[in-house]
Amino acid sequence: MSVRGASQAGSGSVRRAGSLRWLQGMGCGLLLAVSPATLLLLGGLMAPLVPALLSDGATGRPVARSVALFGAALSIGPVLRLWRAGDGTANALALLGDVGVLGAAWAACAVGWLLAEIVPVLIRVALDQHDHAQEAALRAARRRYEEQWGVPPQR
Repeated sequence: MSVRGASQAGSGSVRRAGSLRWLQGMGCGLLLAVSPATLLLLGGLMAPLVPALLSDGATGRPVARSVALFGAALSIGPVLRLWRAGDGTANALALLGDVGVLGAAWAACAVGWLLAEIVPVLIRVALDQHDHAQEAALRAARRRYEEQWGVPPQR
């Protein structure tokens, strides 16, 4: 690929990211116009997502995505309760004032962050343990073959 082709490919991905950001902004503006109470409730429940987005610089933002997924999972119930109660700002503030609702959503965000940080470490430890066990088995097999064939061990 020529330099010109590489620069065109790069600008297309930047353009798509800008379009996606624009669409996300439009969706947020639409939600604000249609249901400001829902946006207020979601903003309060998903507040831990802001530091996760700001601090996650990795490609694909895996920590922020995990925090968003876990937080969104526990935000569904309060949003449904808000809609059933009449979708008013007073109801949204009442739900945000409930320590159980807010604490559960923020705890879910914390679990998402913890899993995103801990799971790669645990996988690495498990793979290292597997490698060490496989190495020990291969060394034992090599010693057994050296004894059977009468070959002096190589050091």
